[in-house]
Amino acid sequence: MTATQNAQGVTVFDGSGQPSFVPCIPGKTSDSYHTIDELYDHRCLLFAAFMREYATGMFCKDRCWRSHQHHDGSHWGGWFIAGMDLPTGTITYHLPARMWDLLKGIPVRERAPEWDGHTPADVLKRLEAWLLA
Repeated sequence: MTATQNAQGVTVFDGSGQPSFVPCIPGKTSDSYHTIDELYDHRCLLFAAFMREYATGMFCKDRCWRSHQHHDGSHWGGWFIAGMDLPTGTITYHLPARMWDLLKGIPVRERAPEWDGHTPADVLKRLEAWLLA
């Protein structure tokens, strides 16, 4: 099942590709414990903490970076991109601009490295492979 969202709700696609629209406020949708917005904030803060810790390791500082621009000079207003080059592959996330200062000490690049085409699923695989190594 996949989903797309807009300000008025979420369109969910079942296994056969049939869409169903669910009216809601996407970021305020909850699993009864956390809203999507809260989970997203958790993810961003955990990634920032992980980056800062990883960057303190010997030989690792140059493997972390952040930039306001993608490799082609494009950017998302209100967001920046941060990445880590792990032995298992690069992982990147877009983080809200308000979190820029949380990555103090992480090298700033004028432009992010060229995106290797990784998907969210690839990031999970790369993280898990790195943890299991």
